Amino acid sequence: MTTKTSLFFSSELTPGSPLWTFCEQRSWDLTACSLLGFKALPFTIKQPFDVVFISSPRAFNYFRSQITDSELIHYATIGTGTSKHLNKFHSSIVFTGEKSGDAASVALDFKEWLGEKRVLFPLSNRSHETVAAVIPDSQKEIVRCYATELLAMTLKPNDIYVFTSPSNVDAFLLKNKLSSSSMLVAWGKTTEKKLVDLGFSPTVVLEKSTEEYLVAELGKLFPSP
Repeated sequence: MTTKTSLFFSSELTPGSPLWTFCEQRSWDLTACSLLGFKALPFTIKQPFDVVFISSPRAFNYFRSQITDSELIHYATIGTGTSKHLNKFHSSIVFTGEKSGDAASVALDFKEWLGEKRVLFPLSNRSHETVAAVIPDSQKEIVRCYATELLAMTLKPNDIYVFTSPSNVDAFLLKNKLSSSSMLVAWGKTTEKKLVDLGFSPTVVLEKSTEEYLVAELGKLFPSP
């Protein structure tokens, strides 16, 4: 009897989404759940700004929930996936990063685009601030609009682990261990660094942090039967 390939994805998925469909077509055993909890943090914006840099759909949701006339603001985003989410709300997007999986590269492109303009960064309390770090203090303001909490959950062993953030790696290791035989996929270079710092070697590091890009990379390793 052949054992099914099993894949863990550290975020929720909608039935029929690209990864869901990919696993279904191959009869893979898919577990998709976030190992994180979130709650809004009240914040106050102290200085005027020209643009708001959004690092994820979640950051936008928590920022938008406390802002009046958020649709009138000019936004910059980490990549196409986040821009697609913002477009649902008719937002004005003036900059989109080309390689969301490489935040350091996006940071340099954004700094060049920004010029002398001022930027607001709505972030989590656990943000690595990769993009914000390259912007001079005189041009930026950081507000913590939500808190990220690690959830300790025991999971069954899997053949493939896709970690979508460094925080999900931290949460996973609270109750679980990674086998040397498991294949690891990092949702970009920040997550790759977290895994490497812990002594693990990801097989795949996504250049673009989207489900579609993930499926394309997995498809190269596991062609359709």
